[in-house]
Amino acid sequence: MTVPKIIAQILGIFVIILCAIAPQCKKKSGLIFCFMLAQALQIIMFYLLSAWTGVASSSLAVVRSFTLFMFARRDKVAPVQAIALFILLQIGVIVISWQGLVSLLMIFVIATIYGQWQKNIKITRICSIIASTGFLTYCLLSEAYTNVINEIVIICSAGIALWRFMNRAGT
Repeated sequence: MTVPKIIAQILGIFVIILCAIAPQCKKKSGLIFCFMLAQALQIIMFYLLSAWTGVASSSLAVVRSFTLFMFARRDKVAPVQAIALFILLQIGVIVISWQGLVSLLMIFVIATIYGQWQKNIKITRICSIIASTGFLTYCLLSEAYTNVINEIVIICSAGIALWRFMNRAGT
């Protein structure tokens, strides 16, 4: 394994920690903030692995998460036009950074976009689980092995949070 790949895996450990914490946040703004920090680290990680669709998608994710974080901090939902724009941009990122069929797996990110847009954090958690299934496969094929573990952690953490907050309305 080369030095850049080793550094990428080390960064992946920090991503795992942030993404394990995120679904456990009571407020949506905290959840989005943790994911935003993780996505910033993923940009570097995917760059080191030459996974260009991952770099482009994670870059867009940071901008999207920051935008949605600002709305969530004010307890508001972003306008539907903003979400439609982010979905179109995600599709554009896939097309522009195309590296074969593996890039198509980034379409699952649209579930995250939809989930972060929702005011109900329960839907956000469910969408995180859906998005993680496709992203997990992308990471496996891109040799982002610690990020594969991260996606498993996200699925488990979001599932635990769904169970933990099952009987609480709006959480």
